[in-house]
Amino acid sequence: QAKYLAQIILVGAQVVGRAFMRALRQEFAASRAAADARGRSERPQSAAASRIIGISLQEAQQILNVSNLNPEEIQK
Repeated sequence: QAKYLAQIILVGAQVVGRAFMRALRQEFAASRAAADARGRSERPQSAAASRIIGISLQEAQQILNVSNLNPEEIQK
């Protein structure tokens, strides 16, 4: 009986593991699609940067409330 219980546990772990990997792949695909869609509306350099850090240069400037990228203005 212990042998059957071990088999059931092993099969259950495999099923959960496969489901987790499938969900992870779907999340990566959705994230990549969102970054690509966001990148189409921006300049090519900003699109590449946005895929890496998650936000565009324009969004970062709005968050920091700066118009130019001067170190003095940013550090205020």
